[in-house]
Amino acid sequence: MDYIFPTAVNRPKALLPLLGSIHSSNFDWIDFAEAQTNIQQITASNREHKLLQNGMAAFRKEIPTSCNEDLYCIILNQSEGVVSTNGFSFTAPTDLVTVPCIANGIMKPTITLSEGVDYYCEDGCIIFRTDPFITFTSEPVFTSGAVSDRRLYLWLLCPVFDHHLVQSHLSYLFGKHRDSENWKDILNILLDGLVAGSSRSLLEQVVGKIYDISLTETADEIVEEIYSDFSYQWVITNNKAYKHSLSATIIVEVGQVLAKNSPMSNGYSWIWPNTTLDANAPDLILSTDALSGAFTDSIIIENTIYPLTVTGTAISFPLVGEAEDVTLFWELVREREYESGTTIYDYFINHGGVPANVNPMLFFLQHVFANRAVVIWREKG
Repeated sequence: MDYIFPTAVNRPKALLPLLGSIHSSNFDWIDFAEAQTNIQQITASNREHKLLQNGMAAFRKEIPTSCNEDLYCIILNQSEGVVSTNGFSFTAPTDLVTVPCIANGIMKPTITLSEGVDYYCEDGCIIFRTDPFITFTSEPVFTSGAVSDRRLYLWLLCPVFDHHLVQSHLSYLFGKHRDSENWKDILNILLDGLVAGSSRSLLEQVVGKIYDISLTETADEIVEEIYSDFSYQWVITNNKAYKHSLSATIIVEVGQVLAKNSPMSNGYSWIWPNTTLDANAPDLILSTDALSGAFTDSIIIENTIYPLTVTGTAISFPLVGEAEDVTLFWELVREREYESGTTIYDYFINHGGVPANVNPMLFFLQHVFANRAVVIWREKG
């Protein structure tokens, strides 16, 4: 059965005469009845909102990363507050992320506080700038006939909760992560890869999400407009509006046709197997974790052209690093050649001869990594 929201409660004054209520002509009672009807409307809207969010959680690509509510009542006891130099701290409701306003009533609050000005949410607490028991009117709590505490009933207006739906539905196998749209998208891409198999397209999507850079969603998208507002830069195509940070450098132009998964701002670049090495690509750094041996520091494989050094059948080229580490590197190469019975010199002889010059980084990508490595390099800025 379809859930139908009672839209008539949006117009309580018009509803009362239709019901034939005796309050329809009594001004004082009209306000009271209107307030009660509005509260019922808000309650019904809250239930509908929760129902829709629960329904979305059934689909892995639609799971909400945050859950919004219209209203949420909290109870503060004065004895539970913690006073510090930061303000007056009280335990927040479980999983509360943010709340834009806090008020002392629903329909006609007399005091309203704003987040970032009067309070803020941090580490599972709501921290008030001033004592809320002075700001608001509280009521006494009696124990054995004597006042033992004071209590406040406050309303959180449009609070946002993180109930970890993505964590509990998708990412529990990957450890604890805070829910976010990018994390949800990465998980869905990984699951798509498990079903359909890995591909270059899926890898491009994952890296785009990691660096938070928008990629075109379909093939042959045409850039129609590029503009900036106070918060973002926007690239508008015939398919979608893509947002970028104000610090990003847009690398597309109006009228340009973009392939699927194309980045529209600078951020990272690829070096794919069996492709031409970009002259602007940074040098390859092999850390001590990637090297087998007693290396004291990293070895840098430069993306530049050097002449080969040939001594008999021993071939070498310049590397950047500590002198003892570079010496150790080539000693290990000679040992591996002896153990395998094949040298770099033999390889070159069997593949057209020994070249006069070599690009060390290209040599490593082609021969050490056997054209099976994908290199992703992050651009500065």
